[in-house]
Amino acid sequence: MNTLRLVLAFGLLAWPATMWSVIGRSRRPGFWARLILVSLTAGFVLLLIALAHEVLPEGLLLGGHESAAEMCLRIGGHFLAGLPGGSWVAAGLFALVVVGGIRGVAQAHRRWRTLHVEPVVGTHLALGGGEMVVLPTRRHLAVGVPGTPRQVIVSQSVVERLRPAQLAGLLRHETAHLELGHHRFLTAAAVVDGALGRLRPIRRGVDALRLSLERWADEEAAGDSRGRREALRGAMMALGAEGGRQIWDTDFAAPRLRALTRPGPLGAGDVWWWLALGTGISVTFASLTGTLWMHLARLAAGG
Repeated sequence: MNTLRLVLAFGLLAWPATMWSVIGRSRRPGFWARLILVSLTAGFVLLLIALAHEVLPEGLLLGGHESAAEMCLRIGGHFLAGLPGGSWVAAGLFALVVVGGIRGVAQAHRRWRTLHVEPVVGTHLALGGGEMVVLPTRRHLAVGVPGTPRQVIVSQSVVERLRPAQLAGLLRHETAHLELGHHRFLTAAAVVDGALGRLRPIRRGVDALRLSLERWADEEAAGDSRGRREALRGAMMALGAEGGRQIWDTDFAAPRLRALTRPGPLGAGDVWWWLALGTGISVTFASLTGTLWMHLARLAAGG
């Protein structure tokens, strides 16, 4: 039934919102980031498939296939197509979701292009296969920007305010984002957020992905070293004390600060990636094939 597809799609998109506290406590934030990424992607694709299925009967009618459209309505388990004008509503929703997703990606990439600093601006220093850029501004700023070359951008005020160990921890955190390819995760998040971010549970689910990425970068930067964990935590607290809202959102910073007081990460291993990927694929495949067999069974019973 297509209704089941819709329910499952929204379930996959919304359940990460319930994992906020778990992500804050977990010693494997990378696993949660991957699992949430797969869930959001699978839910988004499944939603598009379900909406396209709602449009199908009207498309068949416009193509002159009245009997096929009638059969599709009879066995499809549609949620909207059976209502007057329902297929057109589904078509409108499909277009809004697609356009919103494209707009979200475009905005994310435009932001990264805008942040990328030209060689004539600021002080550029070599940093782990990329460069560190110090901007002469009093506003607290620290961000990793993908591109060629990849950049870790910090403001002069951040350099002056932090102790050397704290600054090194902050640079390791931003470098970890770039080395782990977190911009790819954020691109997927931008698709879902741009298309469905007005729905609070889904927006919160996207935020859960972002939190898991921040915690993942924290653990990569600090590891199981007590000194590194204290230094990174100190950097966050120092920048949050004076105008640090430009960097740290309280909702995100609180679980990160708590996690840095606990022991370091467990070895995650590639098995966790395959478990996350396998879970998403299995759920999506089961939902698609399961409803297909239900449709075929209903058709056979009616024929």
